Amino acid sequence: MQDLKGKVIRGSLARPCAQGRPLHGAEISARDVLLATSGPLGAAIRAGALAYGVRLMCGDFFPLPRLVIESGILGIVFFGVLLWRWRKITLS
Repeated sequence: MQDLKGKVIRGSLARPCAQGRPLHGAEISARDVLLATSGPLGAAIRAGALAYGVRLMCGDFFPLPRLVIESGILGIVFFGVLLWRWRKITLS
């Protein structure tokens, strides 16, 4: 492979993407990336929505306690959803 000036480029990143794979020469597809990121992304969306709902319910509150409450809810819900999704905890 050559760069714009005609010099030969050597190395693993110089190889063209094979068969539409998103990473140069890697054996990973876009579906694999989506499956790997869907769990944490879904947990983050749920946790963020719940923390935002708590913020709306708190209204005009002191900043530091509100920060602690929202951050605590965000963290607990995020890790709770991840553990539940990975079947490490059950709700019954």
